[in-house]
Amino acid sequence: TTTTIAAQNDMGLGTDAGNTFATASTPTALSGSGFLVGNGDLDDYYIVSLTAGQTIEISMTPGAGSDFDLFLHDPFGVIQASSTTRSPGSAESISFTAEWTGEWRVRVSYFNGAGTYSLTITPGP
Repeated sequence: TTTTIAAQNDMGLGTDAGNTFATASTPTALSGSGFLVGNGDLDDYYIVSLTAGQTIEISMTPGAGSDFDLFLHDPFGVIQASSTTRSPGSAESISFTAEWTGEWRVRVSYFNGAGTYSLTITPGP
């Protein structure tokens, strides 16, 4: 079965964001919107460069009928923080201080209900 995914513009990229840690995309803006469809588009990964000791604030809100989760992966691929409220339309947020310098990944992950999400990534000074 082939799933056709409509043209996307995740976080201003002009296309779908990378669907794996290895294919993560660097967003053109740190605040915007994205889209997850479920089958064929379960995750959107974004690269954020952080230095050791730097704090990052991340917030994501899915559309009213969708339940998406939020994860922060360190440069080695290990999940260091997550927010997984199990309620459609509920906001997810993470506040975390980086332990290592490198390219971290923010992942928005499908749980239930396809649709758009708003995402804001705020790296601290």
